[in-house]
Amino acid sequence: MPPERFEGTLAECLSHFSKTFAARLVENKCQTRNLICDLIGINRPTGLRWFGKMQTIPSGVNRLKLQLILEMFGYVITERTGVSDAQ
Repeated sequence: MPPERFEGTLAECLSHFSKTFAARLVENKCQTRNLICDLIGINRPTGLRWFGKMQTIPSGVNRLKLQLILEMFGYVITERTGVSDAQ
């Protein structure tokens, strides 16, 4: 698991996640990365772009999917912190 409350931008959180879990994402023929892709409904090449060396930040619905998966792992994404406060 990541540190207790890693907080940062989406790009910072993705970078930290990818570096922290890099070995686990690719072991057993990328089984963990593939499970994450299946869970959030993206294809595996997209997952490779997100979690691989490129660390591409998606837009639209896929951006929300990436934010949610990072939040499930305990990350606090600063771009999202004001969303629930506005309601």
